[in-house]
Amino acid sequence: MVAGNPATVAGSVARPLGRLATVLGRYDDAEAHFRLALELHTRLQAPYWTARTELDWANLLLARARPGDKQAAGIGSRRPGLIAEANHYGGLLNGPNALLDR
Repeated sequence: MVAGNPATVAGSVARPLGRLATVLGRYDDAEAHFRLALELHTRLQAPYWTARTELDWANLLLARARPGDKQAAGIGSRRPGLIAEANHYGGLLNGPNALLDR
């Protein structure tokens, strides 16, 4: 986990590493990073970071564009929306909807 001070936590460092790997087109590395981040966020019961990681993973699937990835991204983007609604994370609600429109 990344923490600037005790009051702020930015989730697992594996998530931004996964985002970077996605941008660089290193999709297998990105998937491994997201898998690690999701495992940690789930274990720590951190719903905000879990939702963010799942959205980033869905973006990876759309960028990679293998057969079945678009459908998996659509399915994978629904859960973060549910987490966002349940926990009043308004800023995350645009993410799932934007992914589904692709």
